[in-house]
Amino acid sequence: MKLAIPWFKSNQPKSGRVGIAVGPDGISVAQVDEQDGLIFHQGYELPEDLADFFAELVEQHDWHQQPCSLVIHPAYYQLLLTDRPSVETEETHQALSWKIKELLEFPVDQAVIDYFTLPDDAYRGRQKMVYVAALQKNQLQRLAEPIQNSGLMVDCIEVAELAINNLATRHKHETGAFAVLKLFDAEGFINMVEDGSLYLTRRFDLGTDEFFSGHDPQAFLNNLLLEVQRSVDYFESQLGKGIVTHLYYSPSGDIYQAIGDFLSEQLGIHVAPIPMGALVDSAQGDQLGRRALALGAALGPYDKQGGDSAAH
Repeated sequence: MKLAIPWFKSNQPKSGRVGIAVGPDGISVAQVDEQDGLIFHQGYELPEDLADFFAELVEQHDWHQQPCSLVIHPAYYQLLLTDRPSVETEETHQALSWKIKELLEFPVDQAVIDYFTLPDDAYRGRQKMVYVAALQKNQLQRLAEPIQNSGLMVDCIEVAELAINNLATRHKHETGAFAVLKLFDAEGFINMVEDGSLYLTRRFDLGTDEFFSGHDPQAFLNNLLLEVQRSVDYFESQLGKGIVTHLYYSPSGDIYQAIGDFLSEQLGIHVAPIPMGALVDSAQGDQLGRRALALGAALGPYDKQGGDSAAH
């Protein structure tokens, strides 16, 4: 999924790709080579001046003209599920803009939108459904322009749900259906996937801050379990998909171990961190889990036929 970037100018880029995730909880950066080998990953607190930060980062690593994918934090955009309009492909964006305008938290003429289509057999093939991502034009410019001006070649704007999917679907699973859980400070989402295709993504107002804020940790775990159960039940009953036997999460410290142990016991399915063995050694796994969005963006969509990342 790419959102149009009007100031993007195509020069001769370098090989490999940089992924950058920007959100209210900080910035994460990852770089991969042309074979998807991990070169660099690091997390940073959100700076006061994005332009100075990215200019210094690019200069330090000699990333001028390096292709770059930017991941937008869920706090910055709406993601809406709707049926796909029966129009020609070139008219879809406009049709979707009119379809969702009453659901937006800002005027539609201030929005940049893009969409991705669910597989044909979702909802038992009864209707074609799409997820529409919408964010304000000035918000996109505020986030992307400092990166573009730093010398990086920003040619892809990705939503968090798809960036995580890029990473999770690189692992070969014993069964076709699985779930992927991602938590942020103040919110989270869960993806439901079968055979590498995303069928459902659900957001919830439940983040790791609630676990640490003095509230009852058990209440947090119980609420999270309820959100996971709702998603799995909907995936299996309403979408008519297979039985979910695996749940993966983005590793990042002891809280995720506690979450994993609890969900495994309660759900009776295999619960584990997103496998990253093919990308990094086990010693880096936890730290890299904190940069999962940036890494997923840098890797791009997984090509199920070829096994390499598809072109951005």
